[in-house]
Amino acid sequence: MSQHANITTALEEGAVLTCEGNIILVQAESGVYTAKRSASCLLNPAPGDKALLYTGGEKGAFVLSVLERSTGVPNSIRIEGDTDLCVIDGELTISARDGVDIGSPEKISISSDRFDLGAREGSVMIDNMSFVGSLLSAHVGMVKLVAKTFDSVLDRLSQRLKRYYRTVEEIESLKADMIHYTAERALVANGENTIITAKKNIKINGDLIQIG
Repeated sequence: MSQHANITTALEEGAVLTCEGNIILVQAESGVYTAKRSASCLLNPAPGDKALLYTGGEKGAFVLSVLERSTGVPNSIRIEGDTDLCVIDGELTISARDGVDIGSPEKISISSDRFDLGAREGSVMIDNMSFVGSLLSAHVGMVKLVAKTFDSVLDRLSQRLKRYYRTVEEIESLKADMIHYTAERALVANGENTIITAKKNIKINGDLIQIG
């Protein structure tokens, strides 16, 4: 306890009765106090906690720290205003046994020279997504895609497949400056009606040509 300019200050232990926002009601030995949470008290007090109470200051009483957490009450760290968590020399590790949740009503930004993400299972739900990069490399066992529309604009597309199966229920339309098909064994085209038209020439070459 100290006294300066007729103002007596004291530190004592108290029990948190109620906590509404930043207003905390604390029962101490000397009485019941309406206190505020100090800036250094990161753990948000909850009813039933034992707290260190500062009284007698010009700005009223303050809860300096939570000495003992009430049984069954989850820990809550709350900070008002913009906050910067910076590690000057070393690494920062965040770990939890049961999970880690990161949420914001505005935005979450991650920037790094290298980004690694590993998980046994994962899901991504994004309404509108854009990707900008110089190289995308993926090695997967199976890919399933269900979409209403799929649009792509490419300068070059190369594929190397063992088998290729495609089913079009309605219309397939291909427009190209030049089309070149090469089959080592056979090229088969079947249809109820087959129409081949050309503005100039149609040329068919083969050792044996059968029509009909």
